[in-house]
Amino acid sequence: MALLTGSVDARGRSLRLIFALLALVTVALTAGGWFWSGLDTAEGVLLGCAIVAFNLLGTAHFVSAVLAERKFKGRLVASLTIKLGLTLAVLYIAVSRWGISPVGIVVGLFSMMIVSLLYTVVRPKEPPAGDDAQDSANL
Repeated sequence: MALLTGSVDARGRSLRLIFALLALVTVALTAGGWFWSGLDTAEGVLLGCAIVAFNLLGTAHFVSAVLAERKFKGRLVASLTIKLGLTLAVLYIAVSRWGISPVGIVVGLFSMMIVSLLYTVVRPKEPPAGDDAQDSANL
């Protein structure tokens, strides 16, 4: 929750750390997919990781804008629904028309879980001074 309600600098640092971890995990998973089963799986892993990155970027930007305006329901639901529909359309086209490996896509989508686990290990242990108490009072 601190990622969404903390100061702008703390959010920026957190997002940079998350995207750096996502880049490292993407390289590792793509190389592993390539060595495991060839270029087809590596393409799927890259597509899955790209979808994760674009969804993360869109969600972080939109949720921070919504929290700043304090208008939640309509725009948030519409945004998440449109984003889900576009993601499913891209995945369907990738598998049915482009012939990208579904296993590689699933491995790429799994990258977000790996990044989440890594982020909990390497994130700063203490919040910046004053952010936590003030955020709790504003909720």
